[in-house]
Parts: sequence; structure tokens; C-alpha cells
Amino acid sequence: MLNESLRVIFLKEVVDVTSIAFAQKLVEKFRGGRIYIPSKMPHEKHELRQAFSTEELEVLIENFGGNQIDVPLSLTNRAAERRRIILDMRSKNMRICDIHKSANCTYRWVQATLKKERERRKAEENQLNLFNDERTKKSKY
Repeated sequence: MLNESLRVIFLKEVVDVTSIAFAQKLVEKFRGGRIYIPSKMPHEKHELRQAFSTEELEVLIENFGGNQIDVPLSLTNRAAERRRIILDMRSKNMRICDIHKSANCTYRWVQATLKKERERRKAEENQLNLFNDERTKKSKY
């Protein structure tokens, strides 16, 4: 059973207690993953010990020990650019598994983007139909 006190930390929270440079190192090492921060200093061969100095790791453990950190693919938000790439590739009938590799994002991100686009188009179509229905109704006068 999962520890109910377990909490997922986002990168902004890490930056608030460390630095942008530390966050960049975190992204470079664990890009797109979720990492568990132990409650006490891990052994010498642990991947966190290999990636960070003892001082950096102490700050991380003190603030986030026992929790997980969702590490983004990048420090910058390239969502609009990725969305454009995804929709362009899908219009060329590319498979989702190929799109996510080319667009440098997760399979789930591609699925969510395509779902939002389908919903947007459906809403747009419904809106246009609403106006078309109003125009075709005969006036009582």
C-alpha cells in the first residue's frame, strides 16, 4: 500500500528552496521522470549522491524527504510549440508513438493534446450549428 502522506512535488517548489541552477541539474539528470527523495542521506552509490553535492542533497532531503518530485522535460514551457508539432504530425496520419518521440514529449501528452483538439473542434462545430439552426427557422411574422 502506498504511503498516504506521500506527496508529489513540482519543480517550482524545488526552485523556491534551492536555485535555478539546481533545478537545471535536476532536469538534465532526471528529465521527464518522477524521483523519490529519501528521508535520510542515501549511500554513496545512489544516483542522487552521484548527481548532486552533499550540501545540495541535504537541502533537498530537509525540504522534500519522503516525497516524490515530478521532473519536467525542460525548464521552459514549450507547450504551444509542441501542440503545433503534434497537430501537424497527426494531420499527416503519423502514429501517436512516433509523434511523441519526434515532439519530445510523453505519449500521454500527445493523447491529451489530440483529445483537447477533438473537443475544441466539436465545440466549434456545435456553435456553428447553433447559428445555422437559428437562421433556418421561419419567422412567425
